[in-house]
Amino acid sequence: MRPVDFRENLIIDQNHPILIQKAWRDHFQDGTAHLAAPHGEDALTWNVFRSLEKANQLEVVREFFGLTKPIQEILYWGCSPDAKSDAQQQLSIAIRGLDGRCRGTMTEPDIVLLTEVEVCFREHKFRCGKEPWSAQKDGWINRWREYRANGFENWLPEQPNDDHRRLYQLIRNAIYAQRLAERLGRKHAKVVSLVSRTRCQVYPGLKNQYEKFRAMTPIVTVDPLQYWEDLHCQITRSVPEPLATRISRKMQQAFDALKSRHRV
Repeated sequence: MRPVDFRENLIIDQNHPILIQKAWRDHFQDGTAHLAAPHGEDALTWNVFRSLEKANQLEVVREFFGLTKPIQEILYWGCSPDAKSDAQQQLSIAIRGLDGRCRGTMTEPDIVLLTEVEVCFREHKFRCGKEPWSAQKDGWINRWREYRANGFENWLPEQPNDDHRRLYQLIRNAIYAQRLAERLGRKHAKVVSLVSRTRCQVYPGLKNQYEKFRAMTPIVTVDPLQYWEDLHCQITRSVPEPLATRISRKMQQAFDALKSRHRV
């Protein structure tokens, strides 16, 4: 059962205004925020990465995602909790300049890691289905036309196929990673998805879908698929106590619940 107050599901910065905005935007039909879903990817994202950021333990994140410089800032769902730079405004301008031209919900990258030379967009999935990165509504075709009309016609075909529909969220991440890197003067733009290995065992086609995205995307660097379980191992090895146990407990509860659900 989901708690009515999503703060019960979080272990760090439970009253941050970013979370209020997130709850208003993303909620279930009964009004409960996605952040309140036990072991959901939104709460997992905040609990893990915000905890590491607040404790100045982002080196483990830098190493895990193969970044070449220290992480200077993290954007959560497009917002900077500490407003360290102009990056959140530049991302907002970039997204509104394209997605804002069409009706419907604009894209919302789960996490953006910023270093001195890199912009790394990360798409987080945990309790996902067999097409986790797919377009949710038919209106994506209109945005596809906008992307083609605004500098991506050499990459995006005039007539998208079913693979493009399945990979639509990742394609949008690539577009905005490149745009934000340009706006911030960063040399490298990267995209990677973080998923559950358990989910990939249930849906073996997920990795093949992702590899298609890697093969079709020349405009940014697309790293290999990453797994929450591997990040968990890295945290338990590299993060000092008691923080490691605090984060690990939340992650392990999520893994156990997912395995129990699928009996993997």
